[in-house]
Amino acid sequence: MKDQGKEKTGNRRKRPAMVGDTSAKGRLYSKLSNLILLIFFIFLIFMIPGFPFIGENPLYGVVEIPDYVFPVLFASMVAAIILRKKALRHQSFRFVELDSPPGILYLRPFSEDTDWRVYYSWGRDNQPISFLNKLKVLKFGVRMQLPRVLGGIGSEFGEILSELTRDYGKVAAIGEPESPPILGADNVYVSDDNWQEKVLQMARGANLVILTAGTTPGVLWEVENMVKIIPPSKLILNVPGGTLTKRRKNYASFLAKAKEIFPRGLPTQLNARVITFKEDWSPILVTKAEPPKGSSSHVAWWMSHVLP
Repeated sequence: MKDQGKEKTGNRRKRPAMVGDTSAKGRLYSKLSNLILLIFFIFLIFMIPGFPFIGENPLYGVVEIPDYVFPVLFASMVAAIILRKKALRHQSFRFVELDSPPGILYLRPFSEDTDWRVYYSWGRDNQPISFLNKLKVLKFGVRMQLPRVLGGIGSEFGEILSELTRDYGKVAAIGEPESPPILGADNVYVSDDNWQEKVLQMARGANLVILTAGTTPGVLWEVENMVKIIPPSKLILNVPGGTLTKRRKNYASFLAKAKEIFPRGLPTQLNARVITFKEDWSPILVTKAEPPKGSSSHVAWWMSHVLP
């Protein structure tokens, strides 16, 4: 959630939300992505010696390739992928009104909604698991990613999370007014005046609450109130960061602010990005063995191993 210090951040939620149709912007991003890819392949075919021919390029002979070419090509591919993902987000549904509590309430700092973080920062933990479980994880990944990869992109965090938790119901996320929606989730718009009331209402009725750690006053308020109003077995604490080093840094900052909020404290060392809790609020870290299905620990185990 956003920082509550309105004197510093302004009333961001009182600005008009992106509830309108942004499919035109999505189509523009798609066209730009296709243009970059077209230029990329034209360059490969006609400028690089031996591609796709054997020997020197038949049009130009041997071409001296400057050192900067390959970094530029790599950057163009990354740009094309990001633009294609932005196209998907802008052409998806905007905000919804929920008639009933969500199955899963997904809470996070809005700073995690930037394009780069949404697409690439959820690095896997790479915790040791058995060979059979590795096969299960691989099968899930292929099923989720292959259709999109063939189109040049992979599934997003929200889409994979929605698949992991479908037995619990649909995922709902508080929508960021100035950003495209989280794919795979019902994006719910709330105003500055009632966001806390809406969060509490949805959390009480949800089967699971997945809370991404942060240190803003809004996130800390969410942590404090989730501990008060929901059973420990319904809370999953997710630590963001694209690498283990980054996650540990984020966790250390969160621990300094939030450790006292939890009745039984939090682990001093982070060995996985996801933490769940026993009925007495004792923390449970991700284990090598897959926990029983139907528990928050089972969801956390899969989050740790398959989220991008």
